[in-house]
Amino acid sequence: MRRRDSNWVRTGIRIIEYQRYAGVVGGDTGPVNYLLDVSHFQTDGYRRHSEAQRNLLNGKVRVKLDDVSQLTFIANAVEMPFVQDPWG
Repeated sequence: MRRRDSNWVRTGIRIIEYQRYAGVVGGDTGPVNYLLDVSHFQTDGYRRHSEAQRNLLNGKVRVKLDDVSQLTFIANAVEMPFVQDPWG
């Protein structure tokens, strides 16, 4: 999803059998285009040894240098302090 010449935010929460919180922010500011996506997932599982927790961060910044050149930075982070779910 890309929206030109604007900044935007999208969030979501779901708590049914598990908890998931997510947020996305992105937009364009002059020659800079950016996107940041974060999420948290947690479940106690429905069977033994099926607990899981994951935290994700994805980011991208694109800077237009001139009419034919651009520079892009990408960052990703995953934290899984405990994952007992055999299906991941």
